[in-house]
Amino acid sequence: MLAQGIPLHEVSKILGHSSISVTSDVYGHLVSDRRKAAATAIGEALWGAS
Repeated sequence: MLAQGIPLHEVSKILGHSSISVTSDVYGHLVSDRRKAAATAIGEALWGAS
């Protein structure tokens, strides 16, 4: 779901986790990977490919 762009809090609700912290602890690395990819994409858009 995270790979498809579903927000972490929605994934947490769907999976029935007791808190978003549980979801973040288990799947947080996927969010971090997406943030890195987004930062790279905006960097390339602004300053060209590295």
